[in-house]
Amino acid sequence: VSGNSAPNRGGGIAIITIARLDATGSVINGNTALFGGGVYVSGGTFHMTAGSLSFNNATQTVGDGGGGIFQSGGGTKLLGVLLSTNK
Repeated sequence: VSGNSAPNRGGGIAIITIARLDATGSVINGNTALFGGGVYVSGGTFHMTAGSLSFNNATQTVGDGGGGIFQSGGGTKLLGVLLSTNK
């Protein structure tokens, strides 16, 4: 999931309410959004094993926008995932 953008939430992936995403060996990079440049989680569940989350950008300038991952409720579990150069 690379090179995507969203004007508000989840430039690469948005997981909302009861949705669940299990990813293995994925590359989520170069995505942009106001909140959750790479992944936005709100009430859903995101599990990622191996792979990388890098070079994602949250454009929110006040508070915490979550360049790699923004979570508001729900759950996130990362195992063996490289996180780098997210802002």
